[in-house]
Amino acid sequence: MRLGFGKWGILAEHDITDRSSKTGSFTAFRQSASYGQVFWAAREWLVASVIGERLRVGAPFEERLVGGRLELNARLASQVSIGASARLQRNETNGRIGRTIMLQMTFKTVN
Repeated sequence: MRLGFGKWGILAEHDITDRSSKTGSFTAFRQSASYGQVFWAAREWLVASVIGERLRVGAPFEERLVGGRLELNARLASQVSIGASARLQRNETNGRIGRTIMLQMTFKTVN
């Protein structure tokens, strides 16, 4: 679902998947993932976002992750964008916290 209010917007996704093996090498399990983003276009070329993520994977591959991140993206030209992001992720199974800082530059061709 995506919903916009002028310069503000919300993006929300939820996915549930049942996994199984044709070889019978593991028991069937369920995986669910959620993603939510609130974004603000300060200018046509500058977008700030707050993002939340959640992942749940059932046994035998049990995993439970919750994360959040702040993101800033700028379109420098029609073919070039740059973005920066800071993220925290907590593994609820073992209590570990992961931190990520990202700088990304994107180039695209225009037809």
